[in-house]
Amino acid sequence: MDENRSQDPVPPTDPLSPYGPTHAAVGEALPQFAALNPFSFDGRIGRLRYLAWTMVLTLALLAACAGFASIALALIGADSSAGLIIGGLLAFILFVAIAFISIQITVQRLHDIGWSGWLWLLNLVPFVASVFPFVITVVPGNSTTNRYGPPPPPNSTAVKLLSLLWLLFIALVFAGALTGSLSAIQQEYENVLQGSYGTGSATSDEIDVDNELQPNSPGDAAEEAQPPVDSAKE
Repeated sequence: MDENRSQDPVPPTDPLSPYGPTHAAVGEALPQFAALNPFSFDGRIGRLRYLAWTMVLTLALLAACAGFASIALALIGADSSAGLIIGGLLAFILFVAIAFISIQITVQRLHDIGWSGWLWLLNLVPFVASVFPFVITVVPGNSTTNRYGPPPPPNSTAVKLLSLLWLLFIALVFAGALTGSLSAIQQEYENVLQGSYGTGSATSDEIDVDNELQPNSPGDAAEEAQPPVDSAKE
């Protein structure tokens, strides 16, 4: 009898039964990935997404600079001072907006590492500002949830391609700098050669002038003072 009772299946617990065990939420369920918002100081982004978003801002700034430069040249040609003032104000507002978004992106990158966003102020410190952007680009972020929220979502193909554009951009800048340096060295070498040729010709001209202005030697003067010999009288 007891054996049969022990083999009876245990009836399932009815969640609506008042006699069943209680189920309480231990903690708040966090999302698996953080929401992306480049126009906010909250959230986290990884290294590749930081490079991709920064590349987008850089391309936007270059395009804006090219557009404003062409407009400024047209206004200068039309001699429109009012247009130049308005264009300058618009360019300043655009520059401030891009700089503000860049600060937000940098703060999110610092959050991904687990650092405070106030460390962005290190970009204003001399010498440190030249190294700090490379530091936050190289240091990996936390793979799990930290005090700033869950990790960012996986990188998309567009993010990877935009981040790779930095390699092309750096290569173009390096090639331009190298070409400019070689041109400057060649120009300096040509100037030195022209200066040496000019100095040599000036020295030879001075020698000729000195020879013309230099008085004859005493022997030459004596020879010139001697009267001519009349061969017929001899």
